[in-house]
Amino acid sequence: MLCYKAWRESRLGFLLSVAALVFFLGVYTMFPRIDPLHRYTYTQETYLITYRGAVRNMFIVLTLLLGMGGLLRERSHHAVGFTLALPVSRFKLVATRAGVGVAEMAVLALVPALLLPVFTGLSHHTYPSFAQALQFSAVWIGCGTIFFAAGFFLSSVVSGDYPTAAACLICLFAYLMVLNLDFFERFPSLDLFNVMSGERMPYFSGRDTCALTYLPWRTLLIIALLACVVLSAARQIIERLDF
Repeated sequence: MLCYKAWRESRLGFLLSVAALVFFLGVYTMFPRIDPLHRYTYTQETYLITYRGAVRNMFIVLTLLLGMGGLLRERSHHAVGFTLALPVSRFKLVATRAGVGVAEMAVLALVPALLLPVFTGLSHHTYPSFAQALQFSAVWIGCGTIFFAAGFFLSSVVSGDYPTAAACLICLFAYLMVLNLDFFERFPSLDLFNVMSGERMPYFSGRDTCALTYLPWRTLLIIALLACVVLSAARQIIERLDF
């Protein structure tokens, strides 16, 4: 029942996120940009837009926003009394919402892998392979956990839909600015945008094929552990709040 409750509360945002990702992925892949100089093949163009450009950036923003919700949001809508009256602990409430959110984020990450073959076929092109697209989705899921955790944490300290969304976007822009520091230049794995696209990473095959040669399991494990730490901090904050 808690899972169903968490799904009912987040399904509109999730379905809108899927619809937005499907729409822009279809537009970009079925109607690629005109390249009069023929600098890129269709595969390269698809990679640049999907895994290194607009679709990847949209996924990150949507994942941040998927983390919004919870007891603070319910308090702002004067509905927190019902949830706190349920015979379950706050830990279960937080854990269930986090689990449903991570599952929704994973589905969102799988959208390109599932639809790229369809859209490229409709545009009379082919994408290298479904397995290759799944590898990118696996990396997106791994990196998406920390973005979801960040949105989840901010929704635990900021009350209200609009303030929380603004806080998520401000933190994202701050992270982008920090990435320009020399320290991050020496450690490219700290740039999650590059980790998700494979750019400057040893597991990226190169510009010609735009493929991943293997999955960076160690990097993804570290990211997942950091996400768990952030989610745990959010749980402790929620458990100590006086509603």
